[in-house]
Amino acid sequence: MVKDKSNIHQAFWLGISSISSIFVSLVSAAILSRFFDKAEYGTYKQIMFVYSTLLVIFEAGLPSVFSYFLPRYSLAEGKYIVKKINQILFFSGGLLSITLFFSAEPIAQFLNNPELAKGLKLFSPFPFFTLPTLGLEGIYIVNRNTKYIAVYNTITRILMLVCIILPVLLYRNSYEVAIIGWGFAAVFAFFVALYLKNRPYYNVNELIKVPKIMKKVLSYSLPILGSSCILLFYNSINQVLISRNFGTEAFAEYANGFLPLPFIGIIVTPVRKMLIPLFSKSKNENCLDESVVFFNKAIYEMGLIIIPLCIFCFCFSKEIMSFLYGIQYESSHVFFQINLVYNICEIIPLQVILSGIGKTKVLFVFDVICTLLLLLVNMVLLYCNVSSPVLIACVFVCMQLLLRNICPYIYLRYSEGVMIVSKTTIMNLFKIILHVIVIVVFVAWSARFYKDISVICLQLIISGILFYILLVVSGIVLKINYLSSLKRLIRR
Repeated sequence: MVKDKSNIHQAFWLGISSISSIFVSLVSAAILSRFFDKAEYGTYKQIMFVYSTLLVIFEAGLPSVFSYFLPRYSLAEGKYIVKKINQILFFSGGLLSITLFFSAEPIAQFLNNPELAKGLKLFSPFPFFTLPTLGLEGIYIVNRNTKYIAVYNTITRILMLVCIILPVLLYRNSYEVAIIGWGFAAVFAFFVALYLKNRPYYNVNELIKVPKIMKKVLSYSLPILGSSCILLFYNSINQVLISRNFGTEAFAEYANGFLPLPFIGIIVTPVRKMLIPLFSKSKNENCLDESVVFFNKAIYEMGLIIIPLCIFCFCFSKEIMSFLYGIQYESSHVFFQINLVYNICEIIPLQVILSGIGKTKVLFVFDVICTLLLLLVNMVLLYCNVSSPVLIACVFVCMQLLLRNICPYIYLRYSEGVMIVSKTTIMNLFKIILHVIVIVVFVAWSARFYKDISVICLQLIISGILFYILLVVSGIVLKINYLSSLKRLIRR
């Protein structure tokens, strides 16, 4: 019970950390989409897309190494592991910067946007400073000091928001100015991260070499690198298809809408990060029972918060998109709805458990199969001339469910012999879904009585208040305590 409370406590601080990241992404997108025209905003989003896509390859799975290996070694050995991995991350950062600069024009030509080449060259120096910051969360999760991560992310993300938005508002309205501001904040975060990575080991005078550690690290991370290469292609298929076949404006609409609900990352990401070291240690001790109990408890707690949010936002997606990005991006609500379907399934992060028990090679096989299926289905749709941005997004979500939920469940159940999700948990989740659907249908019907209110934000507030009042009150009758998770978070 004490360990369970400690895990929840660490996950809470990681949640606070996620809030700042999501806040910057949401606010910067909301402001920039209003000040940039669709072509310029699409170029800015494409730069971030290219960077985040290549980052998956060049980080080579190394940030997850900290969470997996550090729980298995002493502090003195951990200090040695951190030092070795940091050296590789410095090298990877430099290599990514060089790659971005010299491949800018081919990438711009491939994405059918000549302006993109200029933007990528301007952005290219900054990855050298971002890669060495990776893995910081893993170190502090293992050392159970995630409050430092919350402070670090909050400060650096707020600085990034200021550096992106203020120059655009006060100096010049262009994506180049936003990129330079982003880079300035990245350099500041770099120096702070270097200090924090060494902080847990300041009192460790001894540096114990771990025999064959790099061989073990490579055995764990190379399948992740292979998966990263596959996922580079997998995650870019829908974005490339939309960019090349439907234009920059269609890509901007897709990019604004096909995003996870911000609160999902705040709740799910911390739990995912806690699961890797938790299952790694349990697997090393040949006892998964305690980790499975925590996993099921976490699923239900996340479901109490995430399921109502996702279903409410699905019902009022058009109003949300208009409020966030303006009436010109109202059509993005379809992409938002599609992604919300997958967001609900994210409360069962089975893929992360495979990483936690060291089955990265199995994940690689799943990645290959699902990527080939995704490519094949999209090629057939294009050949039959029935493809569209919406259909591309639907196919992508279906493959996500197969890759991250269905395949891992089948493997854990039949190859590992572990019933990772209990029948009780599944039934409780379905009970929540049915209850929420009934309430949201009534709220949507009631919304017609105040649809003449011109302020979209006010409409959403009224609907949200009515929704949660009815949900909580009727939940008491059905013995579903929707406030229990929130109360625990507040007490933390």
